[in-house]
Amino acid sequence: MIICVIGTGFRNRVDIIDTIYKNVSKYDIKIIGILWGKLKSYNLIKDKIKLIAISDEEASKYYSNVKINLNIHRAYNDDTIKKLNIDKIKAISPNNRTFDISAVGGFQIVDYREDLDRFYKIGEEIVAYDDVKDLINKIHYYLEHDEERIKLLKMHIKEQ
Repeated sequence: MIICVIGTGFRNRVDIIDTIYKNVSKYDIKIIGILWGKLKSYNLIKDKIKLIAISDEEASKYYSNVKINLNIHRAYNDDTIKKLNIDKIKAISPNNRTFDISAVGGFQIVDYREDLDRFYKIGEEIVAYDDVKDLINKIHYYLEHDEERIKLLKMHIKEQ
């Protein structure tokens, strides 16, 4: 497996995967979590989707054994949690998955959050993307330049 996405298929995540899939479909991809049946491309890629929640231990095995973990944060205004965020607090912190992937030595591409650079040197220890086009470009770059991906991983492990 080359690319892995683990997490619930919230609207923003589904939209991103639907948008990027045609550009990364040549790579072996695995999507794990609930609610991914909402993908427009679901029938085309359902064999690459595991529609279940998995344990932290199982997630760790995926994180450490793929070339790229796509870590897409849930949108702070997602309909499924909008009622919980009544104060409309802006989402600036990285999610737990950011640290979980790092803890097991996994490589990740994560959407940028304001607080991300409080914990990581962006571009040296972690790769962040700004938009879908940037994400696609970074996926291709790091899969075509294994040495750069490995160098970044080593830098991150050294800093831990």
